[in-house]
Amino acid sequence: MSYDFTANELFSPVPCCVDVLKKENLRPHLLVHPRMVPEFDGVDTKDPNCVVVADAYDHFTFENLNNCFRKLLDMDKPILISLGIGKYYMDDDGLALDVGGFTKCLEYATGVAPRIIGKPSSEYFMMAASDMKLSPNEVCGNNYWSNALLEK
Repeated sequence: MSYDFTANELFSPVPCCVDVLKKENLRPHLLVHPRMVPEFDGVDTKDPNCVVVADAYDHFTFENLNNCFRKLLDMDKPILISLGIGKYYMDDDGLALDVGGFTKCLEYATGVAPRIIGKPSSEYFMMAASDMKLSPNEVCGNNYWSNALLEK
C-alpha cells in the first residue's frame, strides 16, 4: 500500500509545539533529537519556563533526563510538554521505547502532568483538523486510540 502526498500535507507535532510556545510565551528547555533543534529556531530558550520532550532516541540519557527533572523542580509553575505519549515503536532493529515512557518518568518524579502535543492528544488532532479546514467528524486517525479521541 502506498500513498501519494506532498510534504506540506503532513502534520507534525513540532510546528504545533512551536506555535504553542510562541503564543503562550513559553521558553523551553529542549530534550529533543539534535536534528529537531533547527525546527525550534525563533523560539526563545533562555531562562526556560517549561520543558519540551520529543523523540530524542539515544539522547534520552540519565544526564539529559536529570537535567529536565532539575529544571522542572526549579520552576515556580513547571510545565512539561511532550510531543507524544507513545509507549514504543518498531525501529529498524526491533521495538524501541517511545517518548511516552520518558515523559512518564519525568511526570512521576516531579508530579507535573504533561501536556501532550502529538499523538494521541485531542488537542493535536483538533489542530490538524483546523489546519486542513476540516471539522472533527471529517477526520479519522491512523489507529484505534486516535479514532477514539475523535469520537469524544
